Amino acid sequence: LAAPLGDHLVVGSADDVWIADPAGTTFTLAPGLSNATDAMVLDGELLVTSQVGGLLRSRDPTTAWTPSNGALEPFPTSAGTFIDARAIVRVGERMFMGLRGAGVATSDDQGATWSLTTNALSDEQVVRLVVIDDVLYALAYGKGVWRSSDDGKTWVELNAGLDRLA
Repeated sequence: LAAPLGDHLVVGSADDVWIADPAGTTFTLAPGLSNATDAMVLDGELLVTSQVGGLLRSRDPTTAWTPSNGALEPFPTSAGTFIDARAIVRVGERMFMGLRGAGVATSDDQGATWSLTTNALSDEQVVRLVVIDDVLYALAYGKGVWRSSDDGKTWVELNAGLDRLA
């Protein structure tokens, strides 16, 4: 993941997140954050998805992170019970979060509250979300690529030619 936050660059891997100083020459480990999967900046605030914490947000990622998962329930995995968030995007005023085992959640209040969608991806592991011209694309583990042009209400499978989905 990589995202700008003010005059800082924030970068991360599946384990940690680092914040660069304004000159971009020195990186500092962001405390209290692990297993980061995706990030975006919204109104001067960094939003990071995590495999163990769901959605976390901070205006100053060098000091504090606040969970922003609303009423989303943790999902049992072999490693424990977590809100396993893998991706975050925004289309217009609506935000979308890809979740392991729960599909896609939506938020209409900048991520303060979330609702799970009920559709073809409801129980899937949505590991990546991409927006192109206000069309939402989802990559679901083992299920391939899906497209929604109606704010995630319905999804169309786009797997012609993808013969190795497992």
